[in-house]
Amino acid sequence: MESDGFKLCVNKKKRKNYTKPLTKSCERDPVSMEDVRIAMKWAELNSSEASSLLYSHISSMLKNKTVIQIQIYGIGKLDSKHSNGPLQLSVAFELFKQFKEMFPQISITCQDPILVEEEMKYLESKKVQIFEDTTFSSEHFIQALTSANISNSPALICYMIHGNWEMFDEFLKAHWNSKLLSQIIFVANELGSLESHPKYSTIHQRIKEFSKLCESKSLNFVKGSIASSAFYLTDVFIISEKNAEILINLF
Repeated sequence: MESDGFKLCVNKKKRKNYTKPLTKSCERDPVSMEDVRIAMKWAELNSSEASSLLYSHISSMLKNKTVIQIQIYGIGKLDSKHSNGPLQLSVAFELFKQFKEMFPQISITCQDPILVEEEMKYLESKKVQIFEDTTFSSEHFIQALTSANISNSPALICYMIHGNWEMFDEFLKAHWNSKLLSQIIFVANELGSLESHPKYSTIHQRIKEFSKLCESKSLNFVKGSIASSAFYLTDVFIISEKNAEILINLF
């Protein structure tokens, strides 16, 4: 089990492939706000490499779209620098800050059943909207779309680092519309090496077909760096509306 309480799957052909389910929680002892703040302060001081590369990749894929919402899934524990959560969250906050300059009304949400009270309070203090359910819904983005007043096409960042394949498949199903899918920029599990995954046979066909139709960029960090662990086997990818239509017609 990973340090953030989620299941860990091991890829024996490569290195460890961390995957986290959104639908399962684990029992955790209460944490202190001070520990959360210390971990997040450490993350802020060490997130520039990852945030710079992520911002660059995402910006290159926007194609005249404007990011109006960032949705975070499965961020994990936030009370220790030894967990990936603080660094991943700090990078998300930096993305939020930079995209806010382009669209001041941008919103940010978080959904993870593992979060405890002080972690949720910390997120709320940062203006993060928390969803405590364990299902996915396109309504969050649709509501943001309804209130957005922009001339460019809108975009959503789905920030699902190390989420398991079932979790990703459920997200796709909840947004199973070619227009919606084409408006999403995913920061999620690497898709390029999907066929070599030890549990390839159990991965839903929807994801396999999606991987063939999307455009992706890898997050390649220096081996052994802080970012290389927190964003291991993570890609940034999009799918065009045309390819999304092809995908949907397959099912």
